[in-house]
Amino acid sequence: MRTTTRKRPDWRYRVASSRSRGRERAVWWGGMLASVLLHAFLLLLWVRPAPEFEPAARPGVDPDLTAGGGGLMAVRVSMPRRIEIPPPPRPVLAVDMPEIQVREAEIDVASELLPVGAPAPSPGLGAGFGAGEEGAGGGEGDGYVSPVPRSVVPHWDPPSAVRGMEVTVRVFVDATGRPSLVELDPPTPDEDFNRDIMRQVRAWEYRPALRHGTPVDGWAEIVFIF
Repeated sequence: MRTTTRKRPDWRYRVASSRSRGRERAVWWGGMLASVLLHAFLLLLWVRPAPEFEPAARPGVDPDLTAGGGGLMAVRVSMPRRIEIPPPPRPVLAVDMPEIQVREAEIDVASELLPVGAPAPSPGLGAGFGAGEEGAGGGEGDGYVSPVPRSVVPHWDPPSAVRGMEVTVRVFVDATGRPSLVELDPPTPDEDFNRDIMRQVRAWEYRPALRHGTPVDGWAEIVFIF
């Protein structure tokens, strides 16, 4: 009778297989654990809120103190509008030039001879003549009265070339009675005597011209026979 002998397995092979399966399980579980931890870390990073910044405390204020019951108020501050200041207007000097009326003196050849240096009668003195034309100190045409000297005390020493001449002296008198411009019509042939006439008539006192009772500038007209 044939006897069959069963071969028994090697115990060393069984121990090696068991160890190999144990290592595989350990590696598998380690990989699973590492994957779980990695996903959990990424999830925490994704859902973690941004850090809150605390406002800086003012100097001298304890940041741990609780705030009071006040609230923050926004105040809108508007810048002032720029105001354009116009430049001041330039002053315009209004010069009121006096109205100059030139009248021809009438010479009366038949008039009486007057003392040397005395003013001869002329339309510029007295009560005036005609409608609208008045002499110095008279006339009521348009309410204008010519200026006249307050006192006429001439001290002439006419040279021989001037004796017998009739000269009309026109003096411009301002509203205060002060004389300025002097004209001789006609001037005498002696220049020194002409300057003497102008010097003396400027030294006289005058009553200014009047227009409706108000002093104005005007021309005084005096006729002299030397």
